Amino acid sequence: MVIENNGYFSELNEWYDDILIYNIVGFLHIYGRMSFKEIKENINDPNGDPIQKLKDMSKKLIIKNHILAICELDKLKYVKRGRRAADRKRHIKTVLFLFNVAYATELGIRLDFDNFFKNGEDNFQIEHINAIGYNDKTNEIDEINGKEKDFILNLSLLDKETNQDLSFNSFSIKQKMLKKDEYARRLLPCTNAVFKKCFSKDSSNMDFWSKEDGCAYIEKMKSTLKKFLN
Repeated sequence: MVIENNGYFSELNEWYDDILIYNIVGFLHIYGRMSFKEIKENINDPNGDPIQKLKDMSKKLIIKNHILAICELDKLKYVKRGRRAADRKRHIKTVLFLFNVAYATELGIRLDFDNFFKNGEDNFQIEHINAIGYNDKTNEIDEINGKEKDFILNLSLLDKETNQDLSFNSFSIKQKMLKKDEYARRLLPCTNAVFKKCFSKDSSNMDFWSKEDGCAYIEKMKSTLKKFLN
């Protein structure tokens, strides 16, 4: 990710060596549309803890005017058309990417902003984990129904090219495709975990994304974000 003026994100040595700061600063720059100068001014303000300031700035981006608390994130729904569609899509993408920031930091992973945001552009799209146009229903599994498929329990982030290639395939086919190197190297940590069902409590059916899997995913999202932002 090319930073302002010239150079790359890694040249900000004072931030690069700290994974927590590095990941949050990258998030604020891309999704908060904050300049590095603005971020640095906030960090260097002598009043208060600079790390907590970064977290508070991040929190404001996902809790708009305190209308939607972290405990209510499961109510977030994808809207394809209409007056609210663009704003809602950006809000969901912001929440999902901050979850990736928090989860990556928890795992000690420095996000590869140069790879994820080529030319400084947000190339991620919202992906339905269990595809809208695909019926995966079996008699034994509690399927995510049509109305629920647009809620965040069934949403993740994929880069545009990968998202187009996966299209409306079933969950199991997506899993197989995402194991290929050409796709795997572009996956965000949470998207990778979702398709490996790392957050799921029941590993008896690895080829299907159920409502139970979606609920476990949401709980992990909430708990990770709460821990990260507080």
